Amino acid sequence: MAEAQSAAAGRAASAPPLTNRRFLNPDDPVCVLLVGPSQNGKTTLINRLISMAANSDRVERGKEGDKNKKCTLTTAEYDLEVPMSQYVLIDRMTGEVVDGIASDEATLMTQWRRIKATDYAIRMADANPLYLKLHLIDTPGLDDSEGKDYENMEDVLGTLNRLSQAKEPWKRKLNAMVLVYNSNNSFSGSFQTIVQNYHKCMPNLFETMAVVNTHFDMANLSQKRLHLLRQGVISAAESARRAVMGTRAEDFKRLVGLPLAPTHFHVDNRPGDRNAYADIVSRNTIADLVAFLAASLSSPMPIKQMRVVKNPDMEMVDTKLQRLLKHATDRWSSELKDARERASDAEAFRSVVLQLRV
Repeated sequence: MAEAQSAAAGRAASAPPLTNRRFLNPDDPVCVLLVGPSQNGKTTLINRLISMAANSDRVERGKEGDKNKKCTLTTAEYDLEVPMSQYVLIDRMTGEVVDGIASDEATLMTQWRRIKATDYAIRMADANPLYLKLHLIDTPGLDDSEGKDYENMEDVLGTLNRLSQAKEPWKRKLNAMVLVYNSNNSFSGSFQTIVQNYHKCMPNLFETMAVVNTHFDMANLSQKRLHLLRQGVISAAESARRAVMGTRAEDFKRLVGLPLAPTHFHVDNRPGDRNAYADIVSRNTIADLVAFLAASLSSPMPIKQMRVVKNPDMEMVDTKLQRLLKHATDRWSSELKDARERASDAEAFRSVVLQLRV
């Protein structure tokens, strides 16, 4: 009986065949620009989305960097079909959905390690969900460790320029921007400059901006909870997750110095496959992100509206080039004038010689 229930639960929550799949946006994929510093988890987040997509077997995963070397050297694009559904835990013994694993965060901190994938399966809560078509644009890391921010920005702008001239109307717009940043790192001053420059280029897109704080795993949350309790920031009955998210949003707002209120997501983008609870929390956070991106369908920004904004260093280079160009032009004009005068003198001399011969 339990085996039959488990099999039924698996069939009910599995993705329907391609021919029966229902799409929220069958002909208008949501185009998302992902930006952020090097080695902060952009490609890892994309690979996590790929693993949850119905077409994951047809999409090549991005190459992830490590602490010593980044791997996203040029802009890459991914087309995904992602289910719009939350996820549930299924007890493998009974085949039943497990509700309310922990009624409070304090209890969860002692239980989550015991919720293993060998005992629990993960299924979509909706047996026949809508699917969202996503077109993800993964960019080289800004705040680059190799000092190639200009080259990386040029690559991003080149890709966007190419897309702005595409035949398909949906490729000529952007729906949302996702800023990816490691939740364990403080926002840097150089990151502030990056955000401000992007805001100058495409202010309309910032109305549908999300900040995804990566590497936010359960062990990390446990440590932060203990720290907040010791500091008296929260009580035993209060949520450390909520406190961390609120502080992070305030830090971002204070650093950027712009009237922005992006939606923040804290996600474990690499939960592993052994702990079912870490996996389902990661999946459901990404499901929330997918729902956020789906809402951006109503507010596309044509890529041609984007403005090219140059930072002070680039403006200094432009000024220097303009001075050199003016100097070269003036010199060329002077040399041309002298050449014309010499030509006139030579022509006059030849005319005199011809007259003398006559």
